[in-house]
Amino acid sequence: MDDLFVQNEGDSAVLTCMVSGKPKPDVVWLLNGRALPSTVPTDQYKIRSWDDGTHSIEIPNLTRDLCGVYMVKASNSLGVAHSQATLGITVEGEQVVRGVPANFVKAPPKKITVAEGGRLVLTCDVKGDPKPRGKIPFLKVAVWFHVIRIH
Repeated sequence: MDDLFVQNEGDSAVLTCMVSGKPKPDVVWLLNGRALPSTVPTDQYKIRSWDDGTHSIEIPNLTRDLCGVYMVKASNSLGVAHSQATLGITVEGEQVVRGVPANFVKAPPKKITVAEGGRLVLTCDVKGDPKPRGKIPFLKVAVWFHVIRIH
């Protein structure tokens, strides 16, 4: 999906993607990391899908509260794929986006050595809109932890 910036608050916006897979994937739309219910009637957005694999989300009246990072996630028993786009409004030549996923301002070091049985503390600075709160989990998938023994 491509980023989209409409000219005026209240304009309509549509994000579209193609999804395929066997078995047929389940598709979920997210706004700033939060799932958008596709079965709950709402006048804020309409989520649609067609037999040819086209999936879309239509926002008939884009407001700043509905701006942000939209992600479509497709998953089946064989894996997960996703695509994302930023949706915003252009105001006086400036692109306005409300809602930015949490991201590192200062990431933890890429390599850390800890003695066997020692304690590991990872520290980082993050930012986002809304401001990240609480604990931020570190993803352990595909990360190797090596213990270096000193004799």
